[in-house]
Amino acid sequence: PKGLFRWYCTCCQTPIANTLATPGFPFVGAIVAAHQDGIGPIKAHVNTKAAHSAVAQTGMAGAVFSMFGRAIGAKLKGQTRQTPFFDASNPVVSPVVISREERGAARNG
Repeated sequence: PKGLFRWYCTCCQTPIANTLATPGFPFVGAIVAAHQDGIGPIKAHVNTKAAHSAVAQTGMAGAVFSMFGRAIGAKLKGQTRQTPFFDASNPVVSPVVISREERGAARNG
């Protein structure tokens, strides 16, 4: 109930992105293929414990600094509400909150 919102396609339940529960801090974590057109170079490898092969965690400080810098810039420009995930302060779809058991099963499944 207090965690990230995980957004999925309604047609096939493919994960799209993660956001905070409100649009006040403009952040989205998206699932994209490496070197996809329009995305830019990989700047960090974070949360690598769940990787299928060994990946060293790198670039965390730079990624956090960059993310906060862009978020502060958006806040100062009044652009924090420009998001496809929220209408005003409400999510565009009703969230489904899963239980701890469901979350554990999803992690292990």
